[in-house]
Parts: sequence; structure tokens; C-alpha cells
Amino acid sequence: MAHHTVIGVFEDASRAQQAAQELEAHDVRHEHIAVAVHDPLNPTPPAAHGVIEDIFHTVFNSDSEAQRYAELARHGTTVTVHASSDEEAARARTILDRCSAEDATAYAQQLRSGWLNADASNRASRA
Repeated sequence: MAHHTVIGVFEDASRAQQAAQELEAHDVRHEHIAVAVHDPLNPTPPAAHGVIEDIFHTVFNSDSEAQRYAELARHGTTVTVHASSDEEAARARTILDRCSAEDATAYAQQLRSGWLNADASNRASRA
């Protein structure tokens, strides 16, 4: 039996919760779904950053992919599905896409662009 991990990152926590509900409604078992909500008022402590990245290293063979998803998880809400079959993984991907999961590459670029613009603004205001 093939096992797959499908990950969706959402900028909006309510969409992530909706995706989790829709996954369950489409016969993905509750215990196969994990939702990690980013709380901007309680940011992830730096000590936990390595733990988050380690989790993604277990999913990806690429350091850059693991780092990218870990960074996204620190800024968005992550829905993870531990699918027990190819069919369940495909169903999960379709549902996460339909619920507006972010494109990981585009979202990472958007976050970096925002950081760069914020850094430039902060430097300009201090000058």
C-alpha cells in the first residue's frame, strides 16, 4: 500500500478549516488530517523553527523544498493529509486546490517580496 503526504498552505485559517472539513466530507479519515494554524499574535518561537523544518525534511528529499515549506508553515495555516492510497492523495490534492491552497513557489515569492519591501521601508524611515 502506498502512503503519501499531501500538504496545503493557506494564507487564511478559515479556508484551511474549510478544506479540512471538505476532506472529511469526501471520506478522508479525520486522523489522517492535521491542521497547524499560524497565529500572528503568537508567532512560532525561533527554537521551534528547526522542528518545523525537520518535519518537512521527512516529506521532501530536497533541502530547499523542506526550507520553503517550513517558511510557509511559519506564515500560513498548513493542512497535511497522510493519505493511505494514490486515490486518497489525488482526492486530497484536488480538494486542497479547490479550497484555494497557495501555490508554494508563488506564495514564498510573495512573502519574500513583502519582507524585502518592509525591510526597505524600515531602512528608509530610519534614514
